[in-house]
Amino acid sequence: KVVSKDVVLASKSHAQRALTILNGLESPSPTLMSAVSIALVISGQHDAGRQIMGRIHTIAKKQKLCERQLLKSGNSSAMEVLPNLHRSVLKICAGDGNVTAALNFVQDIQTLSNELYKSSKETCVVDVPLVPNITDPAFSTQIDPIPFTRKPPTKRIRMRGEDWKLFLITASKQGDWRLCINTLQFLRPFVKATNPRKQNSNNGSFLAEKYRRLARSLTAAILCFEMRGQYGWAVRAMDDWMKWSSRRPPKEAVLATIRILVSHGQGADVLSLVQHVLSIPPSLSNKGENTKLTYEEIIYFGGITHLHQNGLYEDADELYLTAIGDGKLPFNAVSKVAGRYTLDLHGMNIAVAQCAVRLAFTQDMLSSTDEGGSSDLIIVTGRGLNSYYQMRPVIRPEIQRMLTEEFYPPLTTASVPGNLGALKVPAEDIEAWVTHQKREKGVRMLALADVIKNLSGKRLPVSIMKSVKGGSVGETEDGD
Repeated sequence: KVVSKDVVLASKSHAQRALTILNGLESPSPTLMSAVSIALVISGQHDAGRQIMGRIHTIAKKQKLCERQLLKSGNSSAMEVLPNLHRSVLKICAGDGNVTAALNFVQDIQTLSNELYKSSKETCVVDVPLVPNITDPAFSTQIDPIPFTRKPPTKRIRMRGEDWKLFLITASKQGDWRLCINTLQFLRPFVKATNPRKQNSNNGSFLAEKYRRLARSLTAAILCFEMRGQYGWAVRAMDDWMKWSSRRPPKEAVLATIRILVSHGQGADVLSLVQHVLSIPPSLSNKGENTKLTYEEIIYFGGITHLHQNGLYEDADELYLTAIGDGKLPFNAVSKVAGRYTLDLHGMNIAVAQCAVRLAFTQDMLSSTDEGGSSDLIIVTGRGLNSYYQMRPVIRPEIQRMLTEEFYPPLTTASVPGNLGALKVPAEDIEAWVTHQKREKGVRMLALADVIKNLSGKRLPVSIMKSVKGGSVGETEDGD
């Protein structure tokens, strides 16, 4: 959201006024100090907000987690307000992308966590009776302070998973990919804690929700890697995340990784990534999303589209074939009815539709001529009712352009009478295209046979030796 300059100035003025009032109080409560600290950070006064947070940290260290003393005195505990304060200031930094302020806050939180953990093992003095409910006058309730050694608290003040996520989002917005790499390692134990292996009948939904909230950090890291062109680290982060969680990563992170890979021409790595991601069984964290497409359809559609847009047509076709073979895309592209082939492109985008057309010709049309001659091909493109501009088809003109520009000999098309959403490719054009493909294939096979023939007999070992020594395979010695 865009905030006007006047609003920012007013917020800053109000925060400064609150700070003045706070400084005039003799013993302000940690709750009040926390509210003023958050107000200062929101208005951009990070140093002042950090100083107030430091005062609360000092109170927390003095209290040394002696909860029974706090209950008797009636004072609010600094330990109660710190988790929300820490989360709030990191969330503000994430919204602003202020990595410097976030680093300072994280350092303060980590320092306090270490000091409190060490002090929790030391002796604490508690001024309450050891034996309660004693009414005998011979026993005085004014018992001397009793020292005891506390065990480390079960709930420590520390950076939690949500806090590290906010810090990583801050680093991502700043474009600091190295900081994203390091922060992912701090998230590792929290991600591992959501592994389905630790799931039972009672905590399944809880772990799924916890994972869903943490998964935003992976997406932020991958987007940073994409912005900086670090495709190697993107793949490494995806592999580590899936190993830690044994869950499918968020689809936004997968698609961002695919974009990085195709921008560097790594089509084969895209196929491996998609195969790895979809080999993980779906869990509760992947269900219940408000979308018309399934997780698998989104990944396949996105992968094929990005490969196609970057000119990696063979990889796009292979990914399309994999999706159809695994039944992940609900398409039955080519069918034969009454001796005529029909290719239905309903529900496809341009990239997927072009893959379907290429494979229909290279597989179905070539095999159909071997079985008894060609027939007309009807390509159902739709009338554009679901396009951005209704009744303005998008796939139809693109398929017509593809058949005339990318196929040789060009394939002509004509509208099917009575059906504006379908094109007909005549059998004569298909027969000419198939004949040309077979002729070209024969030429290539003959050229390959000539190469093999030249490398036969005595010429073969000589050519191999020369290639090892740096010569070309086709060269021979004089006199051979």
